[in-house]
Amino acid sequence: VENRTLQRRVESDMAELRLTCRIKSEELERLRGIYEETVANLNGSKLENEMMRDKVNYLNLYIFN
Repeated sequence: VENRTLQRRVESDMAELRLTCRIKSEELERLRGIYEETVANLNGSKLENEMMRDKVNYLNLYIFN
């Protein structure tokens, strides 16, 4: 009887751990997507910043001088 109780408890704990693992895996995938989107947005902002800097440099050189 004690062995069966222990076995049920272990199976229950394992099921709970599998569920927790699956939830954490799904959360990791969601965060990975957010991270990749953030990196893409950052790279786009850096490119836009460079373009604006070049425009300012051009205006300073040819228009305002």
